[in-house]
Amino acid sequence: MSIFVDLSDETNRIAGLQRMLRTIGLGENNSSFLIPITGVFDTDTETALKLFQSECGLTEDGKYTFEVWKHLNKKFNEVVAENSRSGSIRPYPESDGYEIAGGERSELVFITQLMLNSLRMNYDLPHVPVNGVYDEITMNSVRKFQEKNKLNATGRVDRRTWDKLAEDYNDTVNDNQ
Repeated sequence: MSIFVDLSDETNRIAGLQRMLRTIGLGENNSSFLIPITGVFDTDTETALKLFQSECGLTEDGKYTFEVWKHLNKKFNEVVAENSRSGSIRPYPESDGYEIAGGERSELVFITQLMLNSLRMNYDLPHVPVNGVYDEITMNSVRKFQEKNKLNATGRVDRRTWDKLAEDYNDTVNDNQ
């Protein structure tokens, strides 16, 4: 199933483009596509779109045409299908008692921030800068997520919080198929 991009609403159209590029980036571990979903066609969006066009053998003009959308939508659906087969996101460390907490810099923080931003609309969460640093903005967003899910609202990501984030993120991605 495809994401429907409402071509009459420019903000939704660009946000759809950004969401698909971002999902492709997550699925293929390509950080060049991990752009913020703002609904604004900015330099990051244009650069990511040109890279996508290049990878597909299309003219690298940064224009979001119907032809580009068809290629993007096809790739998006392939990535979503491939990643939904693998089950839940589970790179969380197995060690007992581990928590992602303030000041940590890691890939797990980066993934946490991506999941929080993907769930923003579901939980009315603030935008979190995706930088791999567990800062106060990330901690507050995690705390709000925990509160809304009746988890212990510490602002730290423990195993229960991670599992709920991963579950909701995977449900959101699968709903967009």
